[in-house]
This record gives sequence, C-alpha cells and structure tokens, in this order.
Amino acid sequence: GIRARGAIPEQALVATREIILEAIDLEPIPEVKAALEIGWLTAGRGGDVVMKLRSKDIVEIPNGTRVRFVVGKTATSQPYTVSTAKLSPSAKKYVAARHKDGGETGWLFPGVLGTQIKDALRRVDIRLEQRSLRRGALQFLASTGMSDTQH
Repeated sequence: GIRARGAIPEQALVATREIILEAIDLEPIPEVKAALEIGWLTAGRGGDVVMKLRSKDIVEIPNGTRVRFVVGKTATSQPYTVSTAKLSPSAKKYVAARHKDGGETGWLFPGVLGTQIKDALRRVDIRLEQRSLRRGALQFLASTGMSDTQH
C-alpha cells in the first residue's frame, strides 16, 4: 500500500562494534577493510567515505586521526572534520600507500563501491545494509555518553 505522509522509513539494522570488527576480519580486500574502519571511526556515510575522501583528508594526530570531509552529502553546506581514534596498522599502511601512489589529491578508495561495504557487512549478518555502519557508529558513540562536540 501507499505509505502515509510523514511515516517513519524502515530503519537499517544497527551494526555493532563486534559486527564491524568481524566484518573487517573477514574482508579479503585491503581497501574495503580500510573503508569499513574509517567509516566506523568517523560515523561517515558510506558514499562519502568510499567516493569522496582523498589521501590528504586523513591526518595522524598525537592521540588519534583527523578526517576531513570536504565534499559529499553531509558536507554539502561546508566541510567538516572528525577527530577519532588511531587507525589500525593495516588501515594506516593503506592510507600511506594511497598517499604515495595517488598523491595528495588522489582518491583514497578508487574503485571501491558502496555495495562492497554492504557485502562485507552481510558476511556477518545478511540483514545488514550499508547504512547499518553509520547508524551503529552513531549509536555506539551515543552509548559512551560522548557529545557531538567532544573529540
């Protein structure tokens, strides 16, 4: 039937931290592993992570990582920066290699598709969607008591 105006759309199943860790562990492609990790750590939209980040947008800082979103659905009005935990050694190695190979302006995940993120999640639970990654990350951060202005 036709949905009533203002009806709440069906919500994606939440991906927990444990699900993300298992998805990263099971994923055979290094760039998809890194995209999963960066998506989780930044609570970024899948498309913004895999299609809009450049190698220069990720910077190591003393206690973690700073990721700057310059373009993408969430950055339409203005760029924004997320300070997050340190990257794993494998993700850090991938970012460094992309910076070297693609230069500062090279895309971080050339050729990685949102469907690959969804497929990686579905190896753990068939009900997960690409949106599950961001939804789970946001709920995880909320459960820690962290506000959106803390870093």
